[in-house]
Amino acid sequence: MVHGSVSKLGFGDDTHVGNSMVHMYCSCGDGIGFAEKVFDEMCNQNLVFWSTMIGECVRWGMSSEVVRFFRSMQIDWVRPDEITLVMVLSACADLGALELGRWVESYIKRENVEGGPELCNALVNENFQLHGGYVRWFSFLKVIFQLSPTCLNLTLPSQGY
Repeated sequence: MVHGSVSKLGFGDDTHVGNSMVHMYCSCGDGIGFAEKVFDEMCNQNLVFWSTMIGECVRWGMSSEVVRFFRSMQIDWVRPDEITLVMVLSACADLGALELGRWVESYIKRENVEGGPELCNALVNENFQLHGGYVRWFSFLKVIFQLSPTCLNLTLPSQGY
C-alpha cells in the first residue's frame, strides 16, 4: 500500500524515500526481496543507497548478499566509503572470503581510505577470522590507523594472546 502510494504520487525516484522503503521492507522479516525490487527500480543508486542495501543484508546475516551487492556496486563505478568497507569486511570474515578480504585491504591501502576505529576494528576482526595472525594485521594497521584499545582488549584475549 505504501509502495503503491509512493509510486503513484511520484516519489519513486527520491533517494530518501527509496532508502526509507528499503529499510521498511527489511524491517518486515523476509522483506529483503521487496527491498531489492525497490532498489532495482531506483534511477539514482548513489553510495548512500548502496550502503543502505548492504547494511540491511548485514543486519539479517546475509553475508553472501553483501558480497553480491558490493560487486554490483563496483560494476556501477560507485566508490565505497569507510562504512561500506566495514560492512564488507564483516561479511568476508563471516563467509571466510579470504581473497575478497585481501582485496579490500589492498583497496584501503591503494586508495588511502581514511579509517577510524570502526574500520580498524573490522580489519582486526577480518584478519583474525581469515588469517589467524597478530603480526600481519598489526604491521598493516600501525601504518594506517591508530589502534583502538577497545579492539585490542576484545580481540587478543579471544585469540589466546
